[in-house]
Amino acid sequence: MTELEQPLWSLAKHRFILPKEYRIREMLVTANYEFEKALDIFSLRLGDSEYLVGNRFSTADIITANILSWAKRGGKRAIPLRHDNIERYLEHMLSREAFLRVRTREQEVVAGLEK
Repeated sequence: MTELEQPLWSLAKHRFILPKEYRIREMLVTANYEFEKALDIFSLRLGDSEYLVGNRFSTADIITANILSWAKRGGKRAIPLRHDNIERYLEHMLSREAFLRVRTREQEVVAGLEK
């Protein structure tokens, strides 16, 4: 999970979080490379499994799905997950009823902050 998150965080920092004078364009290339390598390893580890820990849903699935959805939510800068098993895994996680409730609540809170 952390190997997937770290390059996404680097991408975000060097795209829009850091002040412009501290952003390093070359860091985007490095972070993309690191994310792709982490995806390859994650795909191998995941295989055809439905969950990350044995055959049951766990906290690891919650955190990993959130990280992967962060990559997909980039709009025009969304990062392809490049592996069918990862795409299936994420779709399965994001379609869980509890996740949908949390996402709805999150959107309500954000909308309230924007008022």
